[in-house]
Amino acid sequence: TEITFFLGPDSVNMKPSRAGNEEAILGQVGQPLLYGVNGLYDIGRDILISWEGANWRWVDGELMDAVYDPELDRVDIIESGGKAVRPGIVSGRAARLRVELSVIPWTVQVLMRYYADHLGYTYHAPWKRRPNLSPVTGWCSWEAYNREIDAGKLAETVRFLEENLAPYGLEYVQVDDGYQSEPYPPTAGGDLRDSWLVPNERFPGGHEDIRGVITKAGFKAGIWTSAGVSNRDFAVSDGNCLIGPDGEPFEQPWIGFIASCSDDFVENQIVPLFRGLEKEGYRYFKADTLRHLIFEGLMGAVESGIITNDDAESRFRTYLKAIREGIGDDAFLLTCWGVLTQVVGLCDACRIAGDANPTWGSFRMQILETARWFHTQRILFQADPDHICARSHLDWTRSLLSMVSLTGGLFMLSDDVDEYDGERLAMIRKTIPAQPVMTAETGPVRLDKPAYAYTPGSRKRGSDLTVKEALQISAAKIDDLQHHAFGNLWAVHYLVDGRRWCVAGRFALIPIEECDLQLSALGLDPQPPPG
Repeated sequence: TEITFFLGPDSVNMKPSRAGNEEAILGQVGQPLLYGVNGLYDIGRDILISWEGANWRWVDGELMDAVYDPELDRVDIIESGGKAVRPGIVSGRAARLRVELSVIPWTVQVLMRYYADHLGYTYHAPWKRRPNLSPVTGWCSWEAYNREIDAGKLAETVRFLEENLAPYGLEYVQVDDGYQSEPYPPTAGGDLRDSWLVPNERFPGGHEDIRGVITKAGFKAGIWTSAGVSNRDFAVSDGNCLIGPDGEPFEQPWIGFIASCSDDFVENQIVPLFRGLEKEGYRYFKADTLRHLIFEGLMGAVESGIITNDDAESRFRTYLKAIREGIGDDAFLLTCWGVLTQVVGLCDACRIAGDANPTWGSFRMQILETARWFHTQRILFQADPDHICARSHLDWTRSLLSMVSLTGGLFMLSDDVDEYDGERLAMIRKTIPAQPVMTAETGPVRLDKPAYAYTPGSRKRGSDLTVKEALQISAAKIDDLQHHAFGNLWAVHYLVDGRRWCVAGRFALIPIEECDLQLSALGLDPQPPPG
């Protein structure tokens, strides 16, 4: 029996579960139909359809252009070249499969508001806003210079990137922490924007030394901001920050004094701050310390009895909306760090991992967290495993560059470019620009592996990391090793301009051995039809 599913135009084939042992994590570019992948996801309406039971097989190799005629209650496939349709006809995509109906039941499940209700991302409403899905390839100043970035170092870096990496697809240059004036704001009676719109003495030409240098070289300019308030006198002024039970401004580690995030505060402080940066010409915004604002800050205030839990949620969302209002719908917004459900629907990318550096522990974290959160990739946002430190051990660098490229994550390098020898430059050039990869699997977050472990070996940068240390960092035992431990086997399927191919990757978190692998584990038909 032939079955046809008719969905919205922005739909994909989706495995309704996460990859298990001996299975690749599946990704896709385009709208291919993958062997054995028993689900379809209508992105625009957040509906997941899946089936189990009887044997089945796809009729076509991809989701087909189709129309639905409500009068005839019929779906018609649109052949190449298309055809005219009368009013009332609904356009979309169709997936056709043949099912061997028999005594074996065939069960179809339809989950409405799948990501919003079933996976708990409450603010996911793609019919209102979709994230910017354009891939990001660039350079970030943080791990290169930390807070010692200055106009001279930036200009030298931009010249190098323009000559050596721009021709290969590097598009963004983002200046991180270190350019702003402190404290936040600089004066008791000032505005927070005074810290960000007037750079410190290391950039005497103001934002012309930052944005101007970047855009004149043909790059898109990105900028970093923090959600903190560090000026005590500003904090005590009416309505700026939360006041603790003792009558003093509420202060917490990592974030400083806690902004009230009230409607008045965001209207008078946050919207003008980001609107000012947008008018300066920035198109990429990294909004940092948001994790600390919600957890240590607003939730800390809940624990202290200052505000309620619902109030904390509302204030945090208000703060995020103010950022989006300030930068506009077209600018790219990266929220940092941690997957906070409140950012969904407002951000374009989300930092899914902790702070990265050139050590094995950091690389292991980035590989694992990319796998853990891949079910969100280009559905809720673009996944950012944090910047790539390509100055590390060559084998690790090759692995991380390849993994981020293959999985479609934000591809942001962060090194002093003097560290880029010929071999590293060649590896970077081969793995950029970033790819528009979307997840082809879904399901709950996998919590069966710890995110990160600080151990004696986790800070090492060289090849002297022992197997024992690698196992300690991965919280694994030598007798528990499996051929395809979580996060190391990937298969991304491409369907572009009528051409179709699959790229497989294997990225070791722990020692792995050679093995035989079934093509079906990669979403490939072990017996493809002739032709």
